[in-house]
Amino acid sequence: MASASSFEEREFKQLQRHPHYYLSGGDVQFLVENQLFRVHRYFFERESCVFRDQIHLPLTPRGSCDGDEEPVAIVLDVTAVAFEKLLGIFYNPKYSLFDWTVADWTIVLELTQQWEFNEVRNLAIRELDKLTEIPLIERIALYQRFKVDQDLLLPLYGKLCSRPEALNEEESEAIGMKTTVLIFRAREHLRAQASDSGMSPLPSGLDVSDVHHTLRKLLDTTPISPTDQAASSKKGKQPDRTGYVLLHRTNNLMAQLLNVSAESLATYAGIINSDQNNSENKRLLKTQLGIIQHQTRSSGQSPTHYEFAAKYTPALVDKFRAKDEVLSSSVTLLNVISHTPYFIRFLQTPARQGIASLQAKRTAEAVSLIDSMPSDEVGEIGQFLSTLLVLQGTGDIDETTRQCGTDHQRKAWATHKALCFPASF
Repeated sequence: MASASSFEEREFKQLQRHPHYYLSGGDVQFLVENQLFRVHRYFFERESCVFRDQIHLPLTPRGSCDGDEEPVAIVLDVTAVAFEKLLGIFYNPKYSLFDWTVADWTIVLELTQQWEFNEVRNLAIRELDKLTEIPLIERIALYQRFKVDQDLLLPLYGKLCSRPEALNEEESEAIGMKTTVLIFRAREHLRAQASDSGMSPLPSGLDVSDVHHTLRKLLDTTPISPTDQAASSKKGKQPDRTGYVLLHRTNNLMAQLLNVSAESLATYAGIINSDQNNSENKRLLKTQLGIIQHQTRSSGQSPTHYEFAAKYTPALVDKFRAKDEVLSSSVTLLNVISHTPYFIRFLQTPARQGIASLQAKRTAEAVSLIDSMPSDEVGEIGQFLSTLLVLQGTGDIDETTRQCGTDHQRKAWATHKALCFPASF
């Protein structure tokens, strides 16, 4: 909010009275962009402590409402369209009925957060809660942005924990690292094991209340105090430290996830510890790769990629050979390090024999499966096979595999190109 100023300091001819919100009975005036709004100060004093402190100004330069004197204007550093939306709450001709969009209520939330219109903020949140068309991830991100009460976020987190598929990279980026780790940890506690297909339904016997209970435990940020522990001991009871322990483990996992290294990538890929190579860890691996990409967006290169390639290329290729899948964590990482000199040199050694033909065969045999995959995964498969073919050629690929895979490889490469270079399509 800018300081108050008099119209004597402005060229009146450049200003326009708002067609709807320049009210003859108004007793406070706002200047927003080049629009003059004259409305009732009552709403602003009642709803906002920020305006309550700012609005105690003379109604006119001489303290009178008589004559043609213009009231002193309060200059607001927002858009006229946004201010109209806020006024639409107070002057709604349909009273409590609104047919507004998500974008409209988002504007209102931005202003209520800036000016502390607490009751208007609560109204906006209630109205957003009624809009069923908002996608789950978008709703969570929106509620997080405006610090909505945890009780409204908890059921949304529960839906992410209950659904079969884990968070993908885009979703993780949208809801933030802290929430991503929370969801992964909750899913880990709720599921004994994840299925190999990447789909991980809740075990039988668990319902929504179990999901919410686990989330509340993980969100509990209050450690057991010495006083509470002593009081419980006197009663012969042990204090429930479950929430504290789970929170501590969650914070540790978050610290590990943010600390990206060659070793952490190898761990999540199942090279260092093969027992950890499940669907959740595949998601964690992609999250770490996303962190690297964000950190190196300007340069396009990462020392971590080179260190990983130098240390783990042979082991990663062994993992790739052993895992009979057209797209695995090994393929994802091989794609990432395919530009490094370590990987290129490795392809010239005897240990590299048959890598291109093996992936070509897997691609040809998985055509029906690939057709049902998301476009980004199809592009990833196409990118990897194309890289191998460029570096190794097609000499050791048999004719049957070549004929079967040619059409699909073209489709996969087209998908990858469309994802990476959309402007050229």
